[in-house]
Amino acid sequence: MGRFSKLETSLSAAEKKAEPRAESPAVSAEEELSYDANHYCREAEREFFASNYRRALQLFSRAAQVEPTHLDAWTGQILALLAQNEKREATAWVRRAVELFPEQARIVALQGLVYAYHGMTSRGLQCSDFAMERGASDPWVWMLRGQVLALAQNPNAPFCMEKAMEARGSEDWRIPAYIGLFYLEQRVFPLAEKYLAMASSINSTEPGLWYRLGLAQMGLAKWEPARRSFETTLQLDPNFRPAVVELENLNRSPLLSRVIAFLLGRKNKK
Repeated sequence: MGRFSKLETSLSAAEKKAEPRAESPAVSAEEELSYDANHYCREAEREFFASNYRRALQLFSRAAQVEPTHLDAWTGQILALLAQNEKREATAWVRRAVELFPEQARIVALQGLVYAYHGMTSRGLQCSDFAMERGASDPWVWMLRGQVLALAQNPNAPFCMEKAMEARGSEDWRIPAYIGLFYLEQRVFPLAEKYLAMASSINSTEPGLWYRLGLAQMGLAKWEPARRSFETTLQLDPNFRPAVVELENLNRSPLLSRVIAFLLGRKNKK
């Protein structure tokens, strides 16, 4: 499993001994304290939304070590691997997750998403169909189905994203946040802005959400809203370096340069 071989800890001792082991990541003094899995998942999501995917992966892994059957920890590990374009590793870990949670609809839906990122959208949809039969009330299952459909360029993807929004709790900011991040990655800026704005309105103290919202607004050539989003990011976290860089770019770049960059981005997307 290479450098990710310590992500999960539910293997038997013999299996663990047989696998090559990566060096353990450095652990801070604070992390030596005893926290529960929910704490590590919350910290991991903060890092995830701030684009610190490797650190997020370490924290989701720590959550799984504390509680090997923690569903959010497994979900986060797989999404963090995909965010780093570690598709082969994501495949290995989602298979292990399916072994651990064979009837868990969200994990099967995640397996479908991993297939879709490999370009195997038909297999991805088969997994999604199976997951829908077992978890149609789970917003994650709807959201992951929407992502598979979007990667397959299926026009029903937005419907599934809205079904995910309907199925979530009214104060659940994570579903719109993950939908917005997906659309931002795909450079579908209008939908990225829509969902990230929803997420940041519910959880207004998360700097990573404001930063990502600013990026979506930059993609739409909404310079002043983007500036306000980056400024909000820095009000919440003055050390959020990517927001500092984006603000400096906004201040340095003349309007014409921004428009050209925006148009080039649209061309590349096509």
